[in-house]
Amino acid sequence: MKTAMIGLSVASLVAVSVLAVNWSGGEGDAAVAADAPRQLGSTHSLEDVRFTKTRAGFLRATDPILADPSAAPMMLAKIGDTSLRPALRIGWADAWARYVPLHPDKGAAFGAQWLSMIQSLNDHAVADILIRGLRKADTKTAMEGLAWACRATSPELRAAAMATVGWHAEGRILATTLMDGLADADTAVRAAAARSLGWLKVDTARDSLVSLLNDGAAAVRLEAVRALGRIDADYARNLPAMRALVNDADPKVARAAAKRIR
Repeated sequence: MKTAMIGLSVASLVAVSVLAVNWSGGEGDAAVAADAPRQLGSTHSLEDVRFTKTRAGFLRATDPILADPSAAPMMLAKIGDTSLRPALRIGWADAWARYVPLHPDKGAAFGAQWLSMIQSLNDHAVADILIRGLRKADTKTAMEGLAWACRATSPELRAAAMATVGWHAEGRILATTLMDGLADADTAVRAAAARSLGWLKVDTARDSLVSLLNDGAAAVRLEAVRALGRIDADYARNLPAMRALVNDADPKVARAAAKRIR
């Protein structure tokens, strides 16, 4: 696996793509913002930070930076540095998402900056990763960030937030927001909201989920079937609409429905 360092030439980073974000050419990678520290702890500097390209084609930090408690300000500065290529900023966002579970106090301490960045970034691919990173954030930071993102103007960000709520230990706090998401105009948002309601076993969402069994999008019907089964298997088994879906035109939906009525 090839290794790329901050400041390497364009040739070292060719063909990197993340979440359908493509980039090419341009000037060399800029250094971290001026107010960021040049040193990380006693042993790390910016030149030490290494990234490897994953099989999925995006950059991932492998340096011990993730274990350095003093790295938080520099990492956030790199994420917000618009002079960096998108692939590198996404790599730093991914590093931050993996850094927070190791240093929960830092995630809380820099929560305001984290949320401000999510709300102000024009690059949705970077914001998407920062939103998904909230799954391991402290409750205050996570719920504030996800509540905002669930109502963002971008459907991609709304879908990312709806999905992430279901992964957070205190996600039920946003149960009403998830239920609102079931009526979203975007298919991915409705599907993500249904999935999270199922994972969180929000019983009050049953009636709303039943209505989605007739949704025009197969992906939404599938998540509604699964969610109802998780929330109340007996209730789902006896639903006429669930039995009807055994003959759904989409084979995944039909198989999922058949599994729930056994």
